[in-house]
Amino acid sequence: MTNQISKMSVAQSTPTHMSPEERLQTMMDTQSFHGAIRFNYLQSASGYLNIGVDINSLYAYPSRTFENSQHSILRYRVTALFYVAERGILRAVEFLLDFGADVRVRNVVSFFDAGGSRREMEEMEGLSALDGMRMSKSTGVRELVARRYGPESVEDRERREEVLERMKEIGRRRTVGVETRSRIKRVGLS
Repeated sequence: MTNQISKMSVAQSTPTHMSPEERLQTMMDTQSFHGAIRFNYLQSASGYLNIGVDINSLYAYPSRTFENSQHSILRYRVTALFYVAERGILRAVEFLLDFGADVRVRNVVSFFDAGGSRREMEEMEGLSALDGMRMSKSTGVRELVARRYGPESVEDRERREEVLERMKEIGRRRTVGVETRSRIKRVGLS
């Protein structure tokens, strides 16, 4: 998964040759790994990596799922590296990079109705961990990325801005579309 952009959820990234019990255990280990990273428990995270948890797995952190409006929900499935880089947790960023986290793996952004209808869902590739590091609120993380990966190219900055604009556009389109349907229903009932 080095050059390939991952669009798989944790459940989809588990090998199919595993028994249901093994797949469940892998998913639970992945969730526990992300929990350890989230709370900066690096020794626990190291243990999960040593038993084979994918360091680049995507996870829907609770703080990354929120209502975009009354009608639409946004959910980000992000790598552990993106999560800690965005929040400026330098020690965890260094830990994940030292363990070989891939900075190019892209997050996945899902937009769906508040009722959770999977048929209405739109999904798109989001930002990479490298983007998260470059946008970090921590000067230490931004300095680390500049030392390790050099200055950001114009192409990378334009790509990141394009992804952010697409995310905003999908959010606006979904919100406007849902609100328009609601108004039409209300008018029809009057």
